[in-house]
Amino acid sequence: MKLFEKLEPEKAAAAIASWLVLKSVINLLLGFSFQNVMMLAVSAALGFCLIKALPYLNIAAAVLLVSVVLAHLWDNLANARLLYLAEAAFDMLCVVTLVLPKQMREHFKNEF
Repeated sequence: MKLFEKLEPEKAAAAIASWLVLKSVINLLLGFSFQNVMMLAVSAALGFCLIKALPYLNIAAAVLLVSVVLAHLWDNLANARLLYLAEAAFDMLCVVTLVLPKQMREHFKNEF
């Protein structure tokens, strides 16, 4: 795909890891709860694994992002929450970036 020709997997993985952590910190600040604390811990761990390019962690991050989007999609659509819909669109862009480009798949290739 021409869209991803100049994609640098290390920088893209670091940017997505940063997004995961930033999103969790903002959610934690907006509403302190055990669930938000756990999501911050999971996002930080997953972000670390993305930066270290552990095998198949791009798929795990993509599954987490899609799960969060799907869990909240109907409520956000019904209540016309545009900020959350924009967040969902950005999450899906991250999913596409983690899964589709050949250089990202090779970056997270199983080396064992």
